[in-house]
Amino acid sequence: MDPEKTRFAWWFYFWFLVALATISPFFGPLDPVGWAQWSFELVGIAGLWGYLRRKPIVHLQLWRAYFLAVIVSLLYGGFSAIFGDPPDPFSGVAWHGFLAVVTLFVWVITVPLLIGLWRYAFRSPSIWQSTGSAA
Repeated sequence: MDPEKTRFAWWFYFWFLVALATISPFFGPLDPVGWAQWSFELVGIAGLWGYLRRKPIVHLQLWRAYFLAVIVSLLYGGFSAIFGDPPDPFSGVAWHGFLAVVTLFVWVITVPLLIGLWRYAFRSPSIWQSTGSAA
């Protein structure tokens, strides 16, 4: 694959995430949990930026822990959606169909971020060697 096209695709994805993060507070709850989730997402976007710019941000161990936290968060969200009670406007089959569409959308959006964070935290020693924060 052409490295220039790959680089363009990563940057396009980065700016797509920035756009989503910019508009998402207007479509979700503005309670403390919503703000915490939004802040958690912004940390991931910052990590992707560090990966793309090949710049160390804070410490390598932070990104390793963050990567694992994202995995746990996705698993928790998925299991609670599948095994929890459907919200009021949905029931039975309609809920499971909606859940399938949302799950597909979340995975399409999240998998590239996970790949970028994995590479940043576990497969980019050259980024971290200059800072002395490599483990």
